[in-house]
Amino acid sequence: MEETKKTESTEESTLITFNDREYKSSELTDQQRDIALKLRATAKQLNSLQDAYDSFVCLSDYKNILIKGFEQSMIQDEEAADSETKTID
Repeated sequence: MEETKKTESTEESTLITFNDREYKSSELTDQQRDIALKLRATAKQLNSLQDAYDSFVCLSDYKNILIKGFEQSMIQDEEAADSETKTID
């Protein structure tokens, strides 16, 4: 029986998708490849910034909720202290 060897095709991955078309590195000129790499890096950084901004917004909202809760507890303490001094008088 003869053994068959599998040859793995090393398919080139997509470098960039632009206007719904996938481009491989070999399909681009050096200049286009350089720009495509910069576009990919920029998009990745922008996505990271968007994630950071979303976290900032959520944390800022949470901070404001905590501040309001703290203020409310201070008001309640002041009101309780005022009512105690009135009952003592």
